[in-house]
Amino acid sequence: MKNWIKITAIVFALFVSATSFAQTPGFHDVQVAEFEKLTNAGKGTTLDVRTPKEYVEGHLKGSINMNYFDKDFKDQLGKLDKAKPVYVYCHSGGRSSKAMSIMKSQGFTAVYNLTGGYAGWKNLHE
Repeated sequence: MKNWIKITAIVFALFVSATSFAQTPGFHDVQVAEFEKLTNAGKGTTLDVRTPKEYVEGHLKGSINMNYFDKDFKDQLGKLDKAKPVYVYCHSGGRSSKAMSIMKSQGFTAVYNLTGGYAGWKNLHE
């Protein structure tokens, strides 16, 4: 009986940890459902780092576009509030992951990268 209680406590602790990690400051890769919860809460900036052409073809509501390939991309990031969470995505997660690393080096406090990118989001919403 004691072992069962210990196992239950450990599983509960892991569950709480796993479901609340993305709400803590830091740098996280998050799945579509968690990304949606975070962006819908409206506490940060949703950043699309795809090209303008990709952005025009479809983007997440309320997102702003900063092209990762622009020569002044790092300068553009500097215009964002580093104290507010940033929810970043690209087509499949590669550019946004690199953008998250840049933001970390620039002193941002909380960045959440959409795993699977816009393609992953779109697959769940079509």
